[in-house]
Amino acid sequence: MMWAAIVLGVIGVVAAGLLYVVARRFSVDDDPRIDQVEGLLPGANCGGCGFSGCRAFAQACCNATSLEGLSCPGSDRSTMGRIASALGLQNESCPDVRKVATVGCGAKCGGRQDVALYDGPASCVAVAAIGSGESLCSYGCVGMGDCVGVCPFDAISVNSETKIPEVDHSRCTGCGRCAERCPRSVISIRQVRVQAVFTYVACSNASPGQLAVKACRSACIACGKCERVCASSAITFGRCGDGVSRVAPARIDAMKCTGCGMCGPACPTGAIRMAEG
Repeated sequence: MMWAAIVLGVIGVVAAGLLYVVARRFSVDDDPRIDQVEGLLPGANCGGCGFSGCRAFAQACCNATSLEGLSCPGSDRSTMGRIASALGLQNESCPDVRKVATVGCGAKCGGRQDVALYDGPASCVAVAAIGSGESLCSYGCVGMGDCVGVCPFDAISVNSETKIPEVDHSRCTGCGRCAERCPRSVISIRQVRVQAVFTYVACSNASPGQLAVKACRSACIACGKCERVCASSAITFGRCGDGVSRVAPARIDAMKCTGCGMCGPACPTGAIRMAEG
């Protein structure tokens, strides 16, 4: 028994020594700047930058000869400027556009036709799995707040009166987690100009106008009034098989939108909303 313990001890010492030699021989020293850059980032690991997390983004910055094309959506321009200064690089990563989330449902209190009383798990996925939920509209938000729970920046909250999520665009980074979570694809990620007013349609109902407004009085009815007053041709509609009849809802290209505000008042149901990128 004693000899067995001695032999095992010797083997353990030799193995430990070999592991130490191998670790020293093949060790890779991390660039100390990586920790410095990572410390300047928000640390949410949202993936909105295109990398797996903040450390991977920091490594990419340290390995780059230019910050062009590298941008953290959760940071402002001053943060990217500090990163550039820390790395001795030119700050070329201040984009004029950014990504934000918008909610394609603008139902107001009493605007939607309730047809049932849901009694089950407080989950959008669970409600969507059994049909339209409490509302007649099978396209709109069910209001259980699954998107709120997955947002790493606390940029989404559910309005206590309307039960519809609202996005704080000053915090939103466009990481897309909320859109992926939404079972009805009510939330979409769009590209907008930085600090510029943009418009979007708060409706996802793809039914013909008359049917859509029966389900919700705030629905887009594809009347085309917004399209006619838009001077920048930023508003378009899908078309039926005849190529003439419009299909709701309207689509607004935020890159073409000038934020003139003409389309909002022209909408008879109030489906068009304005926000700031």
